[in-house]
Amino acid sequence: MKTAAVGKDVDSFCSKCKMLLNHVVVAKVGDQIKRVKCLTCGSEHAHKLAATVTKPKSPAAKKAAPTKVRASDWDVLMQGRDLSRAKRYKPDLAFHKNDVVDHPKFGMGLVLADKEGTKIEVAFQEGPKVLVHNLVA
Repeated sequence: MKTAAVGKDVDSFCSKCKMLLNHVVVAKVGDQIKRVKCLTCGSEHAHKLAATVTKPKSPAAKKAAPTKVRASDWDVLMQGRDLSRAKRYKPDLAFHKNDVVDHPKFGMGLVLADKEGTKIEVAFQEGPKVLVHNLVA
């Protein structure tokens, strides 16, 4: 199998962009492409074919799936809640499960779950969103 010559284009997995993108061959050893330069971000790195790239297994990859809340369920969730006591959303404020949130863009919502310490899942009329909270300046 013949490989591209130095200076020619080749598809390679960019370790910076985290995507299979067009690169220029920078170095070869024999017929093997060793180094490439990404035409998108300009970084130079070892040549990686898409078939040889594996995703790293990290704790972040095991995130809990978002709670399924349909917009039609929003009325049921908000029923009986005192909307006048809703906390105005700000990223530096702490929120807890079942708090009513008044978000400037999404409107009224209900905190469904605390995620990863600084994130909360909130059910809004248009559907659930994950928001940051309790950020320390």
